[in-house]
Amino acid sequence: MAQVGAWTVGTTFTHSRTNSQPLIEHWNGTNWRLVPGPTPQLSGLMSVAVVSPDNIWAVGAYNSSSGGALTLVEHWNGTIWATVTSPSPANYSYLNSVVAVSAGHVWAVGVASDGGNGIGKPLNETRC
Repeated sequence: MAQVGAWTVGTTFTHSRTNSQPLIEHWNGTNWRLVPGPTPQLSGLMSVAVVSPDNIWAVGAYNSSSGGALTLVEHWNGTIWATVTSPSPANYSYLNSVVAVSAGHVWAVGVASDGGNGIGKPLNETRC
């Protein structure tokens, strides 16, 4: 059954800020509740966009095994969150925001950097 209400995403950290986990919460009109997601450890979500109760997108980044960061896209199908493959064109690639224009046009934007000079280039992608 599709859930109605509001969604929010973010990141939780340990006290030392050395470990992070994504945070996904749903408001059902009465209470907020944590919703488990498949997102990897050492990751975070920055933005969420709702197309319908069974078509919700969240974006962010996760730490790669090489020490950089890769883009992270999560999709809610009305029952579970699933990770969706997304491009990461540089060693440090983050998605900061997502907007759903319609069910077939969901846009995410962020930044990609080689990490050496601290200067990033705009990163955008579409998920149809």
